[in-house]
Amino acid sequence: MMLWESDDDGRTWTRHGTDGRFGTYGEMYPRFLALEDDRLLLTFTVRSNSTDGHRLGLRAILSQDQGRSWDFRRDRMVISDENHGASGGGFGNTVQLSDGTLVSVYSYRGRDGRTYVESVRWRLPQSKSNPGSGQ
Repeated sequence: MMLWESDDDGRTWTRHGTDGRFGTYGEMYPRFLALEDDRLLLTFTVRSNSTDGHRLGLRAILSQDQGRSWDFRRDRMVISDENHGASGGGFGNTVQLSDGTLVSVYSYRGRDGRTYVESVRWRLPQSKSNPGSGQ
């Protein structure tokens, strides 16, 4: 993944960090979601070369500072690791419901080699800035 940033309402763009690299090889199809509690959620697909000890699938990371920093190693959440095989699966998108829960939809390759589509409803860890939010 690559990330570009703008601080002038999109008139000019620069690469995130030093070279724009965002995540590691095989992590792709990013989706950003601004949450009700002002955190930013990134969901993405680990499509090959998993580095987190789980099979391929859908992952999520939170940013506490409107997307200026992300910790791909420590803040990673595994939404799905059902995929079997050397590549495939993922393609998830996530929405936040009015009760604060999240719904993610994703695909994966089953043991039988066929593609399946699932959805999962889940909750995030509580926000450090708003521990009573239940999110």
